[in-house]
Amino acid sequence: MEFSEQGIIDMSNESVPPPHLTLRVSNLSVAYETRLTPKKGKRVSRSRRISNQVIEDVSFDAHAGEFIGVVGANGSGKSTLLKAVAGFIPHQGGSITAISQPQLLSVSAAMRSGMSGWENITLGCLALGIRYSELEQVGDEIAEFCELGSKLDLPIKALSSGEKARLQFGIATVRTPRILMIDEALGVGDKRFRERSVQRMNKVLENTGTIFFVSHSLEEVIRLCTRALWLVDGQIVADDLPKAVVKQYVDWVDQHGADKKSTQEALRYRSRRQARKAQRLGFENR
Repeated sequence: MEFSEQGIIDMSNESVPPPHLTLRVSNLSVAYETRLTPKKGKRVSRSRRISNQVIEDVSFDAHAGEFIGVVGANGSGKSTLLKAVAGFIPHQGGSITAISQPQLLSVSAAMRSGMSGWENITLGCLALGIRYSELEQVGDEIAEFCELGSKLDLPIKALSSGEKARLQFGIATVRTPRILMIDEALGVGDKRFRERSVQRMNKVLENTGTIFFVSHSLEEVIRLCTRALWLVDGQIVADDLPKAVVKQYVDWVDQHGADKKSTQEALRYRSRRQARKAQRLGFENR
């Protein structure tokens, strides 16, 4: 495999034995350059640029049929990792090698806010390489999945976050991707949408695809995923079965504290686990 400091290397023509390798991330590093402007009393001193390391020396392989959860507190680098792997932001070190272009779904994913849902469907389909002659049929498939009806005639900015998520998911998965990356995009949909989304994700896995799933919902990570990665300060500190990783993460949150959302999810998971354990012991003692 080649080495690249920028972008994603296509390995679709390489012969990879089972279990099929779909993605290889080697020594990946991502840094943002920010401007620091310190203040001294009422006077503002001269600003200077600093480099903020977000992802540091991250390496892992992903294989066909894997559903990989990514957990960690806010600011740990989860979203940045997915954006870098999907090619949305540059990386300063290491390489990303993929069997095909990863499809990224994110609540913050860019859509043309001033354009209608139908216009965004057209742009999304063309970006996926769908032919002009197929646009009408494929567009109807997306509209049927999203169930937005006449709201597709409205500008994207008029839709709710949940409706945008349904549209993004419908576009990204209308053709089964080899690598699908989901960044909190399922958390904003209703229960029925999430169930239909899971069915479609299972289709991705059945077609020897790989899914990455960033979520604060630890229960969903355990329920859906076959493997989990835990990030702290831009580094992978655990890579194992979801239950084992989630337990380590919850214990870490208890000891070190974290942001409000991560702490709430950790406490919620722990209380449910304790309730299930108490119920199980109750049955055993009867």
